[in-house]
Amino acid sequence: MTEIAHHLGCSPATVTYHCAQLERAGLVQRVRQGGTVRLRLADRGANLIDLLR
Repeated sequence: MTEIAHHLGCSPATVTYHCAQLERAGLVQRVRQGGTVRLRLADRGANLIDLLR
């Protein structure tokens, strides 16, 4: 979340909040790798991107 926040120029708390909303909607999945949390596009998110193209 910190890395994403840095790239977006916002706080990690803001990124965490919005990622939680995306996860709740089934668009992304959080994957913990040791002490790091990575985001992965869920099938539903990929389908939405395809639809918007």
